[in-house]
Amino acid sequence: MLALTALLALPGRASATVLTYVPSAGAGANDLGDLDHHYYYAWTLGLISVPANEVITSAYITFTNMYNWDASKNVLYMDMFDTPATGGSILVGPNTGTNAAGDTYTSTVRYASDPDVPAGSSPVTNMADAFDSANALTTNPKTDLSAHSFMADAGDPLNAAQVSAFKTMLSTPDAAYNPTSLSASYGDNATSGTTGWVVTQNGTGMYDYRYYFTTGAGSQLEALKAYIGPYDPTQTTPRDVTLAFDPDCHFFNDGVSFTLVTGPAGGGGAAAVPEPASLMLLGTGLLLTANRYRRRRTKD
Repeated sequence: MLALTALLALPGRASATVLTYVPSAGAGANDLGDLDHHYYYAWTLGLISVPANEVITSAYITFTNMYNWDASKNVLYMDMFDTPATGGSILVGPNTGTNAAGDTYTSTVRYASDPDVPAGSSPVTNMADAFDSANALTTNPKTDLSAHSFMADAGDPLNAAQVSAFKTMLSTPDAAYNPTSLSASYGDNATSGTTGWVVTQNGTGMYDYRYYFTTGAGSQLEALKAYIGPYDPTQTTPRDVTLAFDPDCHFFNDGVSFTLVTGPAGGGGAAAVPEPASLMLLGTGLLLTANRYRRRRTKD
């Protein structure tokens, strides 16, 4: 009987869902205007549906074939807002699409002129996040995501010597810039991991960058969950989030995407379905228990 009890307690197979969203919602370009340094951008995603009885376990933003247009100092500032963007001009959308996981969502990208970058100026010499103060696109609450620098097209972010030289260039004071130097850590990239910036090669001389949200108490991931809100089977709540980008230089790319990975909720929800092998063991246990009971009845 103890064996049967243990079998009944066997957990089911864990499930996970990968939800990927693109600015066009599948109906156009996804490069966010090649992140032109004369503007800053706000991408609002709506009607995000995390599957019932699942929670978001990780989130990341992917930039495909990303590089800076020259070899000068540069920063891409990224933030996240709980409020949909309503100001500025529309770059993409509003569009509605369905991703590969079957989630139907809305997507709109808005942009406005960057007050730190006068029209026609090049290169960018005033480095500041336009979303750190009142801006034309959206309002607080805001969560800072990252500030990161990228090599030019000819650079190799997987070459240790080139990375070291790049970080030295960023941190070397230059009176033409404000601030005069940038943090060398802006050039840090990992080749694997689930937090921070990870770079992978995608063809000859092409590199994809992925930013993984921080996790744990008070993290970016927890803020994201709060912004999106709980599962709503009626689909009457907005369930939105706004990703904000201020490129203080010009970042050419072949597409931007946002991905949520979900897993089973830690408590409550529907019971997991046992695996076939567990069901076979359970059936065998029930038969053995029934046979033993019949034998005992016969002897009695």
